[in-house]
Amino acid sequence: MVVNIFSMTIDPYRSRQRIEARLGSGVIVDGDGHVVTNAHVVQDAAYVAVGDERGANGLVEVEVVGTDAILDLAVLQLPPHEGQATHLSFADSDKLQVGAEVLAVGNQLGLGKTLTRGIVSGLARQVSASTYGWRDNLIQTDAAINPGSSGGPLFNRCGEVVGLNTSVSPGRENIGFAIPANQVVKGMQAIIEHGRIVRPWHGVFGRLVSPGMQRLFRVPLVRGLLVETVEPGSPADKLGLRGGTIPIRIVGAEFVLGGDIITQVNGRRLLDSKALVDVLDSLRVGQEIEFEYYREGQKHSAKVVLPERPALPGDAIWTLDEGESTLGALLSGRGW
Repeated sequence: MVVNIFSMTIDPYRSRQRIEARLGSGVIVDGDGHVVTNAHVVQDAAYVAVGDERGANGLVEVEVVGTDAILDLAVLQLPPHEGQATHLSFADSDKLQVGAEVLAVGNQLGLGKTLTRGIVSGLARQVSASTYGWRDNLIQTDAAINPGSSGGPLFNRCGEVVGLNTSVSPGRENIGFAIPANQVVKGMQAIIEHGRIVRPWHGVFGRLVSPGMQRLFRVPLVRGLLVETVEPGSPADKLGLRGGTIPIRIVGAEFVLGGDIITQVNGRRLLDSKALVDVLDSLRVGQEIEFEYYREGQKHSAKVVLPERPALPGDAIWTLDEGESTLGALLSGRGW
C-alpha cells in the first residue's frame, strides 16, 4: 500500500518561519505496519503522520523507527490496529534491465496519489550526495516524478517494487532517480533491527578512473579509485592517504586530481562501479582490510581495521550536488 506522508520540523535557530512542513510518500512493507520512505522527508521532524483510511482527517501519527541520511532511507511504524496492513512486495532489483517498463506512484505536488509511466533509463547511476555518496547505485528513470514523490515506489509490470523514488534533476526533463529495491530491503531490515544502519568507516571519497578520464587528462592514471578527499580523523586519514590538490571543472563536472589511486581492496581490483559496490558491500565493522594504492607512480600497500562510521556533519541534511534535487515538497515560505 502506498501512503502519503506529512511531517513538520521546528528550526530553533530562526525567529520567523521556524516551522517547516513537508510532504512525501511511503510504502507499507509488512504486516507489522512498517513504512519505508526517504530520510529527507522525516529527518529531525517533530511530528510525522501518514494518510490512510484511519484517523481524523485521514492522518495517523506514526513513530520514526530510524533514519539513514546516506542511503536516504527512513522506517516508520504505524500504531497497532486490528487486522494487518496491506503491504507491497519487492522485486530483485539486480535483475532490472535498461528499457524495462516502470510505474511511479507518489503524492506528487500534494495532489494525492498519482501514477506515471516510463522506462528504466539507466542503472548504477552515481549521484554523489556526501563523502560516502559514491556508494550510491541508483536507478535512472524517465517516469514523471515531482516534489511530493519522495519515498514513493517505482513498480515493475508485475506490481513489485523495484525502487524507492528519491531525487530528480531540476531543469531537465524526465531524469529521475530511485534507490534500488535490494538496497531498500537491506537498509530497512538493519533499521528495524538496530535503529540505524551500521557501516564500516574508511573515510575515502573519490571517483573511478575510467578509460575516458585517462584520455581526457592525458596523464598517467592507473585504473582504480582516484582519492579526491579524505575525511579528517578517519582510518584513511590516520594512514596518511592523500586526497587531490588540483581542482578542475569541465562542463560542470568537477574533478580533484593529484590524490592516491586505490587499485585493489583485499585482492579485488576496482575496475568498474559494480566491483566497487561489491567490495564496499563486503566490508564489515572490525574487519581488517588490505589495500593497494599508487602515489606518484609508486605502488604501496597498507592494512587497517575498520571502525563503525560515526554520524558526520555532512549527514545532517541529505542533499545532492548542484543540479540535483530531492523530491520532498516543502509547504512553508522556504519551500520549493
